[in-house]
Amino acid sequence: MPFDHLADFGAKRALPISFQRATAMSHRVAYSDIRVTDFGELFDQAARRLRPIYAAQAIGRDLTDADQRELEIASALHPLNRTSGRQGYGLPAPARRAVEKRAMDVASQFLRSNGYGVRDTSASSPFDFEATLSTTRIKVEVKGTTSDRADGILMTANEVKLHRTEKGKTALIIVSSIRLSEKDGDYSGSGGTVEWLLGWDIDEWLHEPTAFRMTRPAMTKNLPAS
Repeated sequence: MPFDHLADFGAKRALPISFQRATAMSHRVAYSDIRVTDFGELFDQAARRLRPIYAAQAIGRDLTDADQRELEIASALHPLNRTSGRQGYGLPAPARRAVEKRAMDVASQFLRSNGYGVRDTSASSPFDFEATLSTTRIKVEVKGTTSDRADGILMTANEVKLHRTEKGKTALIIVSSIRLSEKDGDYSGSGGTVEWLLGWDIDEWLHEPTAFRMTRPAMTKNLPAS
């Protein structure tokens, strides 16, 4: 049974309109068909269609890397506010670490299979790998995501500065569609699709600030309390 009818409830107030816009799928039943419609079968088919959507949300497949990171920022800024934390859609920290490890492993294997020598610089530099091919050295940033979409990433100020000042000498590897498995609280990643952007021009992408660091200016003297 198709669920592709237009979700138009004739809403005129704000709350009904918001429900209308949030409708994932819709099947319209004519008033004359209400008595002969098998609503049990209709609901069962709807649930089967929704199941993969909720399963994808549980492992963050509906969120890009940038979405995941923004949830982490919100959680850090408001640790006591449950509504700004995981919300059932973001990944817990151990899962994020498993995604990052899988992305690094996949990226390293990809570079080596393409003839590059690889040195892991992630612990000390604002890039993840130094890749060498003959006399060419490339600074490589790696981003991993469980999402099947790779259209949004979050970068630190140092990462942005690097890719701008050394434009043409850096690369970006995005590993999407990473799959997570969990056992007794331990996560591991598998799979992954590689997108290799050599000579990546960061200024061809849209930039949107998601957080600001506020620093108190130096004070020459302490003012007396009023």
